[in-house]
Amino acid sequence: MAKRIIALCAALSCFAVFALAAEDVGYAFGVRDRSAVNASEAGVTVYCSENRGISSAALNFTYDRETVRFVRLELCPESPAGFVSVYDNEYGQVRVVFASESGVFKYTGDLFTLWFAPLYGECETVIGVKTSTSELYDDDYSPALFSAASGTLSFAFSQLGAAAGSGLAVDHDRLLIYGVAPGTDVDTLGSKLVGDFILPDEVHTGAAVVSGGLVYTVVVTGDTDRNGSVDTDDYILARLFKTAGTTDTAAFAAADIDRDGTLTDTDCSAIMAYVAGNGDLPPAGE
Repeated sequence: MAKRIIALCAALSCFAVFALAAEDVGYAFGVRDRSAVNASEAGVTVYCSENRGISSAALNFTYDRETVRFVRLELCPESPAGFVSVYDNEYGQVRVVFASESGVFKYTGDLFTLWFAPLYGECETVIGVKTSTSELYDDDYSPALFSAASGTLSFAFSQLGAAAGSGLAVDHDRLLIYGVAPGTDVDTLGSKLVGDFILPDEVHTGAAVVSGGLVYTVVVTGDTDRNGSVDTDDYILARLFKTAGTTDTAAFAAADIDRDGTLTDTDCSAIMAYVAGNGDLPPAGE
């Protein structure tokens, strides 16, 4: 009987240790992927997705020093991190030490952005995260366990551009081609672009133009329903996007007539005026 009690206690003890260890992994950091086109430098954002209450941390970020060099760190607007120290050993590791100005914070979200520059043109590097439990402290000021997710930073270069006076604009950062007028055919679109590219079979919002291995998305101004023309349905969708939002980047860009990143009554009215024959939709350059 005594042996059975000892065995049972041992089993419960193992379970308690396992449960405690699982509970302790309550601090998670990660790096968001980033692709930059025709950029001299680009940043990857470091975020915190789990946080039971942290006072300070020392995070080490690794990168491929044969492809990129570290440039700087920028704090994100909502980040509670303060007292930041940054050190790049120039051998592929950046050490970031930070502490909260308030002592302890449970913030989850974007913390800071690490900026890098390419050394020899097109390249890709994994931005890794590593640390030890002794470098991350919880709200009891004792070492805390954590998990981390790496991110990939890539630099690409494209010769695709808009012909002078075409009314188009090529956004290399978001891979969008703005300012395409409703009813534009394939040949007309091709005449307004410069560089090496492969045109789509039809021109409408969401159509793809391939250049240098990169896929650019066509944005036909006002064409929110992706059929290449602009009518009442596009106006209705624009109003819906304004009130409810959308994850369709191309359709949102088509509705954002003034390209200020926000859908307003002015954008919707411009589409309605065009449908009613009382106005023209402006090209990307205006």
